[in-house]
Amino acid sequence: GTNWEGKKKSFWKHIGGSVIISVALTLLTKMWIDANAWQYVLLLFTGILSVVANLDYLIMIAKGNMNMAAGTFAHIGFGLMLVGVLA
Repeated sequence: GTNWEGKKKSFWKHIGGSVIISVALTLLTKMWIDANAWQYVLLLFTGILSVVANLDYLIMIAKGNMNMAAGTFAHIGFGLMLVGVLA
């Protein structure tokens, strides 16, 4: 198994940073597309979080390794699709 205790601090740092960036981008995007229903804001946030968190993974963890990055590209595409449908 993996050593969770050794990776816990790094995990929360990456997730926390992604959430903070995603909240800021969601608020800016919400003003641009005028999404007022909470359901739309939640979908917008999850789409943006998907893109931001997976870009963080691609840059910091996978470091361009295409074998590790295949699923990352799929998740980024799904997040972009969510945002695009709402826009």
